[in-house]
Amino acid sequence: MLGPGASLAMSLIIFIYIWGSAAAYLIILGDCFTPVLTSILGAAWFTQRDFVILAASSLCILPLCFPRSLTALAGASATLCCRLSQVRSCTAVV
Repeated sequence: MLGPGASLAMSLIIFIYIWGSAAAYLIILGDCFTPVLTSILGAAWFTQRDFVILAASSLCILPLCFPRSLTALAGASATLCCRLSQVRSCTAVV
């Protein structure tokens, strides 16, 4: 509607927004899991924040980036929805 320049600008804005969201998500994962892993496993190189973020992104997020279509993510989406309902029910009980 506004031309190729506006399309490129919107694509860039969306890319920056998604990249920032992913970075914030990984920072939150590192901040939340580092104390938990340290209390369970003790202070070690694999309980440091940098390694936790690297492991979470490599083991959980990276495989979800490889499929060419969104239908391949249906199983992961259903699993995550079930896990989320379990977390909500556990939180409600506590």
